[in-house]
Amino acid sequence: MLKNKIDKIIELKETMIRNKEREIEDATIEIKKIVLNMHMVEETIHKSHNSLGAVTMKGSDFSVLKDYIIFLEKRKEALIGEKKEREERINSLRLQLFELAKEKKMFQKLKSKIAAGIKKSYNRKQQKLLDDIALRVDARLH
Repeated sequence: MLKNKIDKIIELKETMIRNKEREIEDATIEIKKIVLNMHMVEETIHKSHNSLGAVTMKGSDFSVLKDYIIFLEKRKEALIGEKKEREERINSLRLQLFELAKEKKMFQKLKSKIAAGIKKSYNRKQQKLLDDIALRVDARLH
């Protein structure tokens, strides 16, 4: 009965481990998307900087382009912050995953010890039964 409960706990831990692994994969995909967006923003910033000196422009056009570059740089900073948050989340999930794996292993060891104890108890009972039979046979022979 205790063995069945431990089996259920181990199964629960395995499910939790799979869920954490899935969360890590999702966060990793989000980081990849963020990095892709960062590269696109950087490329746009670079193109905008190049266009500043390429042609003569009116003051209003220059101001609009300058404001756009400032907006893009703020967007890049925001993306860097999001990436950092996701990386911290992944580190937290990895720690949780490690703890779950340790707990699962602990329960597996406990299950093994219980199984060994049950087997040892069974073997003792069998040995006692065999000893009792041998004593009866020996008593009848003498």
